[in-house]
Amino acid sequence: MTLTIGQVATETGFTPSTVRYYEQIGLIPAPGRVSGRRAYPEDAIDRLRVIALARSLDFPLDEIRDLLDGFPAGTPASTRWRTANQQRIATLEAQAADIERMLGLLRHLAEDCDCPDLAQCASAWVTRTAAEAR
Repeated sequence: MTLTIGQVATETGFTPSTVRYYEQIGLIPAPGRVSGRRAYPEDAIDRLRVIALARSLDFPLDEIRDLLDGFPAGTPASTRWRTANQQRIATLEAQAADIERMLGLLRHLAEDCDCPDLAQCASAWVTRTAAEAR
């Protein structure tokens, strides 16, 4: 059985234009055609659901492509996710550290700043950052 692009979109929650885009960039294989219309195999839904899961975890499209196609055939899902997650976790931990640093500075500026002008705040920040770097 084959599915129309509308059926695939409805089943996966993607818009038809997103399905076409993922097809265009090679995340999903180009489907066959029936009377000039796309005719997707049922397993396209499974692949799009994996893409949706990875996108919900903020994976970039190139990392999703690696997850789907960057392993030898038959590689278990657990191995694929473990490998992909190592990079993603490192990226998120770096982002979390940046967010904590920014939150600390914002809280300091909101609660402790008694500088008479903005230039003094900026100078104090540069001095503080240089001292922390040592």
